[in-house]
Amino acid sequence: MRVLIVTAGSWGDVAPYTGLGVRLNSAGHEVAVATHERFHDAVTACGLDFRPLPVDPRQELASAAGQDLARSMSPAVAMARLMRMARAFMPRLAAGVCDAVQQGTDVVLTSTITDPICSTLGEAMRLPVIGVYLQPIQPTTAFPPLITRARSMGAFGNRLAAHALWVGTEPIFTPAVGKLRRELRLPRQRFGGPLGLPRGHTVLHGFSPRIVPRPTDWPQGHQVCGYWWPESPPGWQPEPRLLDFLTAGPPPVFAGFGSFVAADAERLSTLIAAAFRRAGVRGIIQSGWSGLRGEGDDLITVQEVPHAWLFPKTAAVTPQRLSEAIVTATRNPALGTSARRLARDLAEEDGARDVLTALERLA
Repeated sequence: MRVLIVTAGSWGDVAPYTGLGVRLNSAGHEVAVATHERFHDAVTACGLDFRPLPVDPRQELASAAGQDLARSMSPAVAMARLMRMARAFMPRLAAGVCDAVQQGTDVVLTSTITDPICSTLGEAMRLPVIGVYLQPIQPTTAFPPLITRARSMGAFGNRLAAHALWVGTEPIFTPAVGKLRRELRLPRQRFGGPLGLPRGHTVLHGFSPRIVPRPTDWPQGHQVCGYWWPESPPGWQPEPRLLDFLTAGPPPVFAGFGSFVAADAERLSTLIAAAFRRAGVRGIIQSGWSGLRGEGDDLITVQEVPHAWLFPKTAAVTPQRLSEAIVTATRNPALGTSARRLARDLAEEDGARDVLTALERLA
């Protein structure tokens, strides 16, 4: 079966689908990934076909609007700025997704951000479309929307907040999807559900039920499958300087901000290095899209390193907590024991199995 995975965003929005794609390939499916040109080499290195989508996410995050987003002081302000950015590039993204799907496929697997576009194309072309989400967005009484970063608001409040988020995000998609529906001669559709998706839409989630258990009030077609671990580039080897650093002392602490583009990378780099010194630990800083850097006897900067290889060799992963949290993470043995136990449990899960089962039903 020809499978097209469609996703947009940063590397964190793409990497899990490389692992899923490789697994589907190994089961005999022909897999292509449609995403931004920036990720062409990473996708094709995994033996997957590539179809380009417009927009460079790094350039968007480094733009004036992206830096305003980075400086947001509250989730509400961040959400408003993110919506403005997304609405501006959504028409270009919709056109690119349309081109990618029209190149041919038997089924579309789509991320959250591209699902309204893919579902519209599926309706017009009579193609099956399955959501493959990395985050939960379906309203539930179990927890509030993750993007709010809020604690539980109670059963009613959690569900109400998710519905409010649907209404708030509708303007991101309405213009682009409305234009696409007119071009495809489809009837008008009001965005009344999650991202305006059809009832009965199947959504498979690529995270572990050990981390986020499946809410009991979710629709039947929504499943929590387990993680789709990113595929490591074939033949990847660590730099000798990194190996030397890892063997030169006790396990270091890893600090990485991934695709986040800091408004002041130099200041952030200085803060991280100072936190490592105060905590009395050795540190690894991942440069990421911000270009963070720091060097010294007990500090090293790395570029892209597969987390599955690096994290077991570290004392803690700390993306935004600084010296106090570093001390707690490295000196509380219970945390290390719990992390190792969870890692063993997650390693036993088969997150791609439910996706394969869904494809077998279609075939």
